[in-house]
Amino acid sequence: MSLTADKKIFKYNNDKKYISIIKIIILILSSFFSAWVFQYICFGRPTFIVSAFFFCLVLSLYDKSRLGLNIFTLLLALVYPAAKVFGSGVVQTAALDVVLTTNFEETVGFHEVLPSYLLIQGGAIFVVYLLLIIFNKRLSVKLSGIKRLYSYLVTAVACICVCIYGYKAFEPRVSEMIEAYSFIVDEQEPKETDFKILSQISKYDNYVVIIGESMRSDFMSTYGFPLKTTPFIDKMNKHYISNFISPAPNTTISVPRFLSLTVDGKLQDNNNAVTMAKLAGFDTHWISSQGYSGISCSSAGRVARYADHKTFVPVQNDFVLLPIIEKTLKDNHKKVIFVHIVGSHENPCSKLFGYPNNYKYNVGKVMNCYLATYNKTDEFVHKVVEMLKATSKSYSLVYFADHGLNFVESSGGYKIFRDPEIKQSYEVPLFVVASDINDNHEYEVTRSAFNMIDFYASWLGVKTNLTRDDYDIFTAESDENPLVADYENTLNPYNEKKDGIKASDVFKKMVDAK
Repeated sequence: MSLTADKKIFKYNNDKKYISIIKIIILILSSFFSAWVFQYICFGRPTFIVSAFFFCLVLSLYDKSRLGLNIFTLLLALVYPAAKVFGSGVVQTAALDVVLTTNFEETVGFHEVLPSYLLIQGGAIFVVYLLLIIFNKRLSVKLSGIKRLYSYLVTAVACICVCIYGYKAFEPRVSEMIEAYSFIVDEQEPKETDFKILSQISKYDNYVVIIGESMRSDFMSTYGFPLKTTPFIDKMNKHYISNFISPAPNTTISVPRFLSLTVDGKLQDNNNAVTMAKLAGFDTHWISSQGYSGISCSSAGRVARYADHKTFVPVQNDFVLLPIIEKTLKDNHKKVIFVHIVGSHENPCSKLFGYPNNYKYNVGKVMNCYLATYNKTDEFVHKVVEMLKATSKSYSLVYFADHGLNFVESSGGYKIFRDPEIKQSYEVPLFVVASDINDNHEYEVTRSAFNMIDFYASWLGVKTNLTRDDYDIFTAESDENPLVADYENTLNPYNEKKDGIKASDVFKKMVDAK
């Protein structure tokens, strides 16, 4: 054989060797991306064992067999921005609620208000992984030295390890999700309450609970924001709490805890304000503009199912609820009406439905729309109070928001980034309006929403076997270092959270931009 031929053979073998090395590197990178994205979305954190599993899986599969895994990873890349918002992965009841009660329009709206860098990160992951797929396809030389049987054996062992690890890591979350979903599809009557009414002296004929959405107290002019975001509420005779702390940073976890008994951190959603009112002889109504699937909403629906009458409107426009509320108030029965509104939910621009937006400040479209939704909620509350007055019956109305929102600076303005570690995610308004309240008084106390079940008993004029007697939400001692739940239902002290962007920071930017 000639020297030239030997050189060609040597060069061919070297090229083949280099191509194989490059392919191994690409497989390592692609398996890393699959593992990293999968873990971040499901667990919220990376683990070596899952990375090893994906690498073994990628090596053991034929090129064509990897198609499913590649598609799976590309789809995960699209979910990445949402996973960052949830923080601890999307395998949790909070995510289940979003999936079951949203549609395409809501999904688009959700992504519109996310910070740009999250969308860029998700897009970058998608593009990089797509390029890895293309390079892997073009380098079609078979890997040498990897026995298929051996790789299958390694993959099987890795699968077993991942299953064991996954069971330990996911079991609490999955069990909770299964329980929530079972509740949704179960057509049987909800669990019986443990409440017993010991005595009752109800003060009013009509009671209304308005559950607001995503409204922070510091953006309300009632609480000192310089712009008139809540002019009607500002002037109303009312009693309100200066520092009211929501139990959780999202609707799924907060609404049941606002309305139900919580013992040692565990929710007892069968022992709720609706069942208490029913036992006390009130006609109970649940009227909502939240949730396309109505009663199948896994958060509010768990409590709403206990009401005597339930109405879920198909559009997320709170003003559509007004004629329903007015008709309900004409009923002569003593009643408690629970009104669950969309309020300032993201995307706030899509919640206006033609309502005027008078905010044109240099803080971005999302923030201007967010402030406009305060005006809309303010007018909604005002109209409901006027309806109550028009009945000529005694009444009381309580308003609170289910949680706040965290904002971050993005693209010259502000966008929404939900974060359970930020104090502003929990700082919400609470006020009470009544036919016999003749002053406008702020009570400077810190109050935890976990005590709301005691408030309902006192408010409705009942004593029960499960609530404190004569609890006064306004004059009781402040709740020291209230606890709040994160997305995994873990309780942590509110005081250990950190400050995010405040309303005063936003207003300063408005003024400086002029």
